[in-house]
Amino acid sequence: MHISYVNGSRVQFTLHELLGFHRERHSATLFLATWLGLIFLGPFPAMAALPLANQVVFWGLVFPGTFAVYMITLIAMGRHLRLARSWIAHVVGATACGLISPEIGTWVGLVHTGSMSHLRLIIGAFSLVCSMASEFLMVTYLMPRYVARLRRAAPEPAPATAPPQAATPPAPLPTTSPADTTARPAQPAMVVLLGRPFALADLLLISSEEHYVQVQTIDGRHMLRGRISDIEAQLPDTLGLRVHRSHWVAAAAVAGLTRTREGWTLDLTDGTQVPVARARRDAVRQWMEAMGKAA
Repeated sequence: MHISYVNGSRVQFTLHELLGFHRERHSATLFLATWLGLIFLGPFPAMAALPLANQVVFWGLVFPGTFAVYMITLIAMGRHLRLARSWIAHVVGATACGLISPEIGTWVGLVHTGSMSHLRLIIGAFSLVCSMASEFLMVTYLMPRYVARLRRAAPEPAPATAPPQAATPPAPLPTTSPADTTARPAQPAMVVLLGRPFALADLLLISSEEHYVQVQTIDGRHMLRGRISDIEAQLPDTLGLRVHRSHWVAAAAVAGLTRTREGWTLDLTDGTQVPVARARRDAVRQWMEAMGKAA
């Protein structure tokens, strides 16, 4: 799923990776610090008058509940939309918080003499500011560390990607005819991308994510630190095309092209949808026509 966060960064995560980020020790620490800050700072005068135990119960229900609505909304958008925008999930979570908080406050003993609608608006707005600020800190300062950890945990390339001469015994060569030498399949060409070797034929999709590049091959995904433009400069022009500022696609991975009013997307053979930049549509159309895959 592709997610656009409030600090402007865009990240592609699987559901497992997204949940793993929020289970990280630093993310959980920030979550706990925000919850304790709400309890001890007492942002609302009426709430500060309650016993500490009542405040703990109130924020222990409201804060995690708001976060749960935020996460459910974000995951639902990531599964059904090409780009999940986190600010929408924040608004949904804050709205839910504003609706249920007064009832929870009444249950824990909160006495409010003013308008209940006014209280809902205040709590909802406060929740929106807190959740966006927390996300900004997490994505800006904690997510790069998490992405780096994913990179270190990425599987190393299989030993089968050895130099071509190691896989071809030299002894039979003198006895083969020129026709047999021509007919024998060549070993896959190799390329070293940001310090890691790959077989050119294995490359499917390359996407940039902040200061990192995700290289998707037939064997899995590999996180590398660097720029997608540096990788593109090392690849043959006939192998694939840069269809977006953040995406390079291999020709062999393309199944088709979808054009809608919202934009163009390339449909890959594994079901992935890659957005096509408006400025690159002419190049993509000519590329698809040359491959005989035009929509």
